[in-house]
Amino acid sequence: MVPPHTILKGNNQCSWIMRNALTNCNDYKCAFDMLVKTSATGSCYLIIAEVFENEGTVITRNINGADGINTL
Repeated sequence: MVPPHTILKGNNQCSWIMRNALTNCNDYKCAFDMLVKTSATGSCYLIIAEVFENEGTVITRNINGADGINTL
């Protein structure tokens, strides 16, 4: 269940943050920045990757932003 106060603050669900990154970003850096910096309604894990070396990341999220970033 999403805490109501987080939605009222303008936060997005993690699935919507990922959707926005896939829809609006044309490269890895843009998607990475959006997934790390956008406020979320709760905690989640996000995994993104690109075909180039050092462009793969597991992002651990909390409500305020990235809680952990592990580069693959």
